[in-house]
Amino acid sequence: MNTFEKKVVLVTGSTGGIGQAAAKQFASKGAKVIISGRRKDKGDKVVKDIEDDGGHAFFITMDISDTNSIKQALETAVAKYGKLDVLVANAGREQPTTAAIEQLPDSEVDMIIDTNLKGTYFTIKYALPHMNKPGASVCVVSSLWSLLGGAGLTAYTATKGGINALTKSLAVEQGPAGVRVNCISPGAIETAMLNRFTQGSDMSEYYKANMPLQRAGQAEEVAAAILWISSDDASYITGEILSVDGGVTNKMSTAGM
Repeated sequence: MNTFEKKVVLVTGSTGGIGQAAAKQFASKGAKVIISGRRKDKGDKVVKDIEDDGGHAFFITMDISDTNSIKQALETAVAKYGKLDVLVANAGREQPTTAAIEQLPDSEVDMIIDTNLKGTYFTIKYALPHMNKPGASVCVVSSLWSLLGGAGLTAYTATKGGINALTKSLAVEQGPAGVRVNCISPGAIETAMLNRFTQGSDMSEYYKANMPLQRAGQAEEVAAAILWISSDDASYITGEILSVDGGVTNKMSTAGM
């Protein structure tokens, strides 16, 4: 079923990981997909994969920490397809240093905030005037760290918590225009980002002890949630934070029980 036929979808940060999986799934459902990121070689590879499977896509260079890059990319996208129906604000980056707030370099804090929070904010701000209203959908990608505390990740956690709050406010603000705004909050998902964070460690025992589903998730599982909440099947849902995390945010410690 081509649930996104005649729809134009922009997925930021779609040259790998969750964004790439979402872009491919949108294309498989009939959407014209705009791939975006900083690496043209990777973006062109995703476009080729989609076209080889019979889908429609093209790549635009976008660095969401640079507002001029965002504006130029959106102008290119709209010139290509004339509109936007769905925006998936997925682009972001992990915190390079895991450290207490006193030891975290100020330059890293600025970089994380400029990319994850301000980048998401300005992507949505400059995309909204081009979106096909009513009926447009914005899906923001957050993190389980927006809902849980964790030592050493204060800058990253703050940006993801801000994204959740932004989702709620935008849903109220944009609802009268017929724009739905929701957020997907992934847990431990097997991507290059997770591998960098865990440094290739065997996490199987950790997953068994802490996650009700006892495993990491796959990018395709998060992508499926992004597609559903962006689709007409979720037409009366807005302002929601949907966790896709194997149940970890629902689990209390059972140590000693």
